[in-house]
Amino acid sequence: MSVASPPSSPTPPSEASASPPRSFVSRSLGTAAALVALILVLVWVARATDRPVQESEAEATRLRVATLPVPAEVPATVLRRSAGRVEARRASTVGFELSGRLVDVSVDEGERVRRGAIIARLDRELLQAQRAELVAVVAEAQADLALAEATADRHVEARRLDAVSPQALDEAERGRGAAQAALARARAAVDAVDVQLDKSSLRAPFDARIARRLADEGQVLAAGEPVLDLLEDRAPDVRFGLPSETATRLEPGAQVDIEIEGGLHAARVRSVAPRRERATRTVDVVVALEATAWPAGVQVGDLAYFETQAPDADRGRRLPLGALTEGRRGLWAVAVVRGEIGDVAAVERRQVEVVHATAEAAWVRGPFAEGDRVVAAGVHRLVPGLDVEIGPAPSSSQPEASMGGAR
Repeated sequence: MSVASPPSSPTPPSEASASPPRSFVSRSLGTAAALVALILVLVWVARATDRPVQESEAEATRLRVATLPVPAEVPATVLRRSAGRVEARRASTVGFELSGRLVDVSVDEGERVRRGAIIARLDRELLQAQRAELVAVVAEAQADLALAEATADRHVEARRLDAVSPQALDEAERGRGAAQAALARARAAVDAVDVQLDKSSLRAPFDARIARRLADEGQVLAAGEPVLDLLEDRAPDVRFGLPSETATRLEPGAQVDIEIEGGLHAARVRSVAPRRERATRTVDVVVALEATAWPAGVQVGDLAYFETQAPDADRGRRLPLGALTEGRRGLWAVAVVRGEIGDVAAVERRQVEVVHATAEAAWVRGPFAEGDRVVAAGVHRLVPGLDVEIGPAPSSSQPEASMGGAR
């Protein structure tokens, strides 16, 4: 008889779940390693692709500045503004050479008259009466001369026949000569009255404009008393009192521009006085406007202005005002880069001395070197060491001449 073996005890469930199969653990570790490798690859790819994007963005945002080569040193354009007055080329205060009563003034102020035109008259009645009297004297002298000539001719014939004495012949010849002189004197008196009659009419001495009436009809005038002020009717002159060193640099015929009442007028230097005025210590320079007629809006006595270059101006490099920025301790500075157009260069700041400045430019002195280019505008946006792209200058900022060497 066989004996049955006792049944084996079952394994607890907790122990079975705590010990997974080795194949499952291996598969899990491999999957995790693959995921880590994939993440590392993606990070590397992302970094590799992001670097050129950042570089391209930096290039796209890099500042491009307008620059110009450092110009050569030239005398600063220091203009001296001198004032003068407009004056007529010829101006006359006219009157009669005779005394008399003024009966007619045929022009008014502002009118234009031609040379030789009658502009005023004196009363001529007394002169006309004197002329009539003298004409009668001429007729009487002619009659006396005719009698004297006939008498002299008879005495000549009688003397040939020895009918009269030589004394009688001489007296007859003398009578003829006296009659001839009396006739000439009478005729001269008529001519003198004719001259007075002509001078009783006042004529314009040149083409003119009537500036002022000084007498009216009915007024009794003394000889030479003013009647009218005349101004020559052509382009006027302008008279300036300039410093001697400026006046001596102007030659007659030199072309200049004159400002009168806000307008510019072309003119030429007509004369430079050979002496200095005692009171003002200036030299008179007369400038003639080139207009063929009197310019509209210009009056005698208007102020005129004339700009001349100062002969003793300091030298400097001409830069646009936009190239300057405030430096340290109240000085001025400029931004400088080195390179060619299109290059990338770092900004440097240079202290400069401003020699002279106008509304458009400044003349400066400073430590510039060959190959430097000055930033022409937008200097306030730059800091030393900033990389910028060098660009060309605006057309309005081009220098007159490039630097010939470091100074």
